[in-house]
Amino acid sequence: IFTCWLSTYYPVPVALAIAVATQIPVMICMFCILVVRLWYRTAPSVRAPRFPRPTWREFECTARDGVVLRVRVSEGGGEKVMLLAEPLGQCGPDLYDPVATWYGSEYTYVTWDYRGFFASG
Repeated sequence: IFTCWLSTYYPVPVALAIAVATQIPVMICMFCILVVRLWYRTAPSVRAPRFPRPTWREFECTARDGVVLRVRVSEGGGEKVMLLAEPLGQCGPDLYDPVATWYGSEYTYVTWDYRGFFASG
């Protein structure tokens, strides 16, 4: 009501003030989004693999209680060992390719199927 009353006496300045006041936050947000997108576009990619995917050797290991577990070990790894616990429902070490291609052959990667899942008993 107040803006309508003012707009009858000052139609252009009031309408312009309202348009600018309501659009400034939108324009600031759009500018920030544009800056962030341009910054990420020019930033070096962290997704590029530094090392090739490892090859995996599979074997079965019998636990003390007699359960047979399927274990996978990366070939050609270093002295350090990284145990990679797979989430339930994940079969195979492909999930950890980003980790393995980032750290490379510095580590020997070990993963396994949980009891009762996939190739484990």
